[in-house]
Amino acid sequence: MPRLAGLLCIVAALHVIWLYRRSVMDWQRGRESGDGRLVEVKDFSKTKEAMAAGNKTLGFGRILVISRTDRQDALTLVSDLSGLNITLLHGVTGEETIHSPAIPKDTRLRPAELGCWRSHVNAWKHMLESGVETALILEDDADWHINIKGQMSLLSQNMMRYGNPLLMDNGDTKIVKGKDAGNDEGLAPYSLDWDMFWVGQCVQSNDPEGGNRPGFSYNDTAGAPNPDQQGDFKEELLLHGVDYENGGKGMRVVAEASGPACTTGYAITRNGARRLLYNIGYLGPMDPVDLQLLQLCAHRHLRTIWVTPPLISSWSLGWGFDSDTKNSTERQPDPSNPGNGGSSIGEGSARMEVARLWGVGDNEV
Repeated sequence: MPRLAGLLCIVAALHVIWLYRRSVMDWQRGRESGDGRLVEVKDFSKTKEAMAAGNKTLGFGRILVISRTDRQDALTLVSDLSGLNITLLHGVTGEETIHSPAIPKDTRLRPAELGCWRSHVNAWKHMLESGVETALILEDDADWHINIKGQMSLLSQNMMRYGNPLLMDNGDTKIVKGKDAGNDEGLAPYSLDWDMFWVGQCVQSNDPEGGNRPGFSYNDTAGAPNPDQQGDFKEELLLHGVDYENGGKGMRVVAEASGPACTTGYAITRNGARRLLYNIGYLGPMDPVDLQLLQLCAHRHLRTIWVTPPLISSWSLGWGFDSDTKNSTERQPDPSNPGNGGSSIGEGSARMEVARLWGVGDNEV
């Protein structure tokens, strides 16, 4: 009997410990989700998906950079410093000839805007021909944090923890990991259940259909956005309960996209590339390519996600020739900006780090 009583005491003690651990986990779940959803607190940092997100192509099949020849030196330096493997694609300029049958007769686009359109269409075409499942497409003025690998790994971890925002309306937060034959690990760290994933939009517009599209927030400990960048996207952050001025410093939001503008950086899946190539490439341009993308996203003709504030930003010298969508006669110096260069990444900018390590004097990249 004493032995039995001792065993019963041990069982009772273990049961109490189990109940305590369960209550702590439930409390942690509620704290982590921030919106009442029970999301188990797990360490995703060692998963194969998160590790793949920190590889030389950031977990995508390829990184495709649309580039003018005169900007490729800077991109090569920045990518080399960051440990990234990029594929440079020829950027079509406004002065180049585009076969006239490919241009709708009633298009409103100027030659420079047609060049931008053709450059992105060529990137989508290249992606489909390459056989990869995903591609990150960047323009050649892109800038990012020197720890972009860590940032993308953390993004993948949080997508695995909270799920795909596009599935949250259905109460399904499970992420479909998928496979991407284009990267070394054969993994898709951000799932494949989307057409476009915006990581480099310059502005965002409200949902034309009203309401708040689903999403989640997380603390970017790998490379926090600076307060000015958070301020630029204050409205989107507030929609998801993040007040950067009151305890929300360093936070980002991943959500269904409603109206992204600018094409500095975005990822696409094969299905996304097919839809884009048909609706914007084959059918031809009616508006500038970024506005056509905005319209497709806003009206849910594409399955789109964005991260806010974005992880990719455009590097600007503050001169008219920063923009390829302006004709050469319009690229005039801006007297209000001395041309020192900068981006919204701020501290930790990869381009600033290149200049610091290898520049002489005040030369910028």
